[in-house]
Amino acid sequence: MTRYIALTVAGALVALLCPSCVPNLHRAEMAAREASAVAAIRTIHTAEVQYSSEYGHFAASLADLASLIDAELASGQKNGYKFSLSASGTGYQITAVPLTFNVTGARTFFSDETLTIRQNHGAEPATASSPDMQAQ
Repeated sequence: MTRYIALTVAGALVALLCPSCVPNLHRAEMAAREASAVAAIRTIHTAEVQYSSEYGHFAASLADLASLIDAELASGQKNGYKFSLSASGTGYQITAVPLTFNVTGARTFFSDETLTIRQNHGAEPATASSPDMQAQ
């Protein structure tokens, strides 16, 4: 009987605490995906430097970097983010946006050959004029 009461009390506590844990878990998952997106941007920067030293110009697409980055990132989607890479004159631009805003991420990212990663807290894609992540 005592064991039954203890299990019932434990079950009631779990039922009360779980709803408050879910939002924290969701925020933690989004933060992990955002950190992964930033790491992927750094990986693309490294691959662009390697590509440029070999071919004399920057790659214009993620497909061009397929031999230097993992296949998932080269496909343009990784860990809940969509990545794009485009050539821009003598440089390149990288964008990363959540596949589903406020579910897979709450920030968008932008970077270019300057290696500065910029962010936007919102659904609008980050741009070259968005705040620098290091400045915050």
